[in-house]
Amino acid sequence: MITPESCRFKFQAQELPQRLRQIAQELPTSYWLFEFPELSGIAGKKAWHLVLSRSQVVFSGNQQFSWQWFLECFRRYIPRFRGELVRSAILQLEQQLPLEEPENLSALLFDRLNQLYQLNLISPNESRQALWLSLLVDCDNYLFDRAGYADFMPLPMPEIQPLIAGFDLEKVLATAKERQIEWYKLQSLISSMESFPMLNAQAVSATTLNFAQQQRLQALVAERKTLNDISAELGQDPLETAKLFAQLVSKQLVTLTSLQAGTSYEIFVVDDSQILLRRFENLVTSWGMSISMISGRDIPILVTWSGCRYRR
Repeated sequence: MITPESCRFKFQAQELPQRLRQIAQELPTSYWLFEFPELSGIAGKKAWHLVLSRSQVVFSGNQQFSWQWFLECFRRYIPRFRGELVRSAILQLEQQLPLEEPENLSALLFDRLNQLYQLNLISPNESRQALWLSLLVDCDNYLFDRAGYADFMPLPMPEIQPLIAGFDLEKVLATAKERQIEWYKLQSLISSMESFPMLNAQAVSATTLNFAQQQRLQALVAERKTLNDISAELGQDPLETAKLFAQLVSKQLVTLTSLQAGTSYEIFVVDDSQILLRRFENLVTSWGMSISMISGRDIPILVTWSGCRYRR
């Protein structure tokens, strides 16, 4: 039996879904932090925060429940939410409704969301769909294939249920299982969402795609972006992006390349501006890489990503 006093537990790969069912029965309103040692070196992915309210999932993310997290989620899955007019409106809203009282955080966040709806910056259906996709992607990342540890945490606020309608846990687990099967079927064509698509121009010109379709396809792969980058740019579910490119790969319109483990790429940055160098460091670390050496005015920077080294 799970109790708040003795509910740090270890789980193996594939065990977490059943553990969550047990949690929902015994602690239907609770806040959990799941940590995954194998992800400890990957920025932004080493922990999963999950909040249940009456056996409904009301929050899922790689950081604590916050207003900033909501904005990031909406920007990820609702492209029009990234515009300058929206940014200006949000800044004004934040000044009008400051989050100064932690004990009333839920009510203040609820007021801010309602203001977003009233200003037509986002609709309730759009926000719910964005939260649903974010939850499913978290399940893709954490639910089945990873071992780790779970910790019961104090609830970040007395009640989150009024803020978010919540998603039925059984529906979440069933949908996540279906997605796992779909991802498995795509593996032979899409080995990694960190792959870079490259257009096969000769094959494209020989297809029945009309000019507009060819232009759209060229635009998708024109810049050196990973499938994850493209998915984020389009505001898409990564699984849908993977399905799209699986079709293109199967028709030989696109090939996928990836940076190979064990291959070294070295970045040399030479500049006398510490501000510029600091900005570069922030950019590199935002990609999940880490700067391991900086020295002198001629600054060699060795970056690592997912445990592999690259020289660029």
